[in-house]
Amino acid sequence: KLLLQRGYFVNGTVLDINDGTQTDHLFALEGAKDRLHLFEADLTVEGSLDSAVSGCEGVFHTASPVKFDVKDPQHDVLDPAIKGTLNVLSSCKKCPSVRRVALTSSIAAVLGASKSPTPADVIDESWFSDPEICMKSDRIRSSAIWYAVSKTL
Repeated sequence: KLLLQRGYFVNGTVLDINDGTQTDHLFALEGAKDRLHLFEADLTVEGSLDSAVSGCEGVFHTASPVKFDVKDPQHDVLDPAIKGTLNVLSSCKKCPSVRRVALTSSIAAVLGASKSPTPADVIDESWFSDPEICMKSDRIRSSAIWYAVSKTL
């Protein structure tokens, strides 16, 4: 939204370009009609992001596969998150115009931290969740704890 408001041309990805629930709110953004181009892509499919990255100078990786019914945490959450990030980086590596890549995360990255923050603390990568603590959690069967682990690997 902010990139469009500031006049940038933006490439974005969705799983299904024909699904209005994924696209309509994006095309309604200010500047989207002229400067937003959406591509169909799946983070877990190598090369599916190549077209979206082509011609870009900067790439913001903001997505991670989310699954709520986790049967096999490694297969359902961890592997797709890692593979998705590696696929973004692989597509960027193929594109000579890309100068910067920003990997974003969420509060989930620090849900399993080994210490509790105070209001004066600045939260940075030293606060990342400890996978060992997450895996010993009493919420080990919860998809949320596996999502937190996926944000740290």
